[in-house]
Amino acid sequence: MRCRIFGLIGLLVCVCLVGGGKVRAEPGCKVVQGKILEVQIPAANEPFGRVLGSVTGALVGSKTAILTSLQPGAPGTLEADTQDIFVTNDGDMLVTTGFAVFTFIGPGTVSDLLTLEVDGASSTGRFAGATGTIIVTGTGFNLGQGPGSTSFDLEYSGQLCSP
Repeated sequence: MRCRIFGLIGLLVCVCLVGGGKVRAEPGCKVVQGKILEVQIPAANEPFGRVLGSVTGALVGSKTAILTSLQPGAPGTLEADTQDIFVTNDGDMLVTTGFAVFTFIGPGTVSDLLTLEVDGASSTGRFAGATGTIIVTGTGFNLGQGPGSTSFDLEYSGQLCSP
């Protein structure tokens, strides 16, 4: 499953491809699913901020992410390129690049749709050389309130394929 989001049409196509959160693994691939709780942390060298989170499910451990670009999207949305890194409790590191669409649903509140593409060349341990796509969805709260206040409640689902 590979999808890249381009505006709202791409967002709708991607949601349809994911099929409401149920993912079937291709041969040689493994389904990964779980939850992520993130909070914005201070990041002097990150112009768009950084989040740190705890991960449950198939990728249990920690996650950090930065926005590498941020721009207006369709009306009522922001689009961003991201770099997300998962570190599992086993010490393996899964590096991904992503594309996010944040849709404003209330004051300081957004729905988040993030498509992550695995970077197997940068990943380590059991993820070295892996490929795959992970879709992350959820809600962000207190957007713009700064470190310690802005948080995200997310779910992820996708597949990882071994080299």
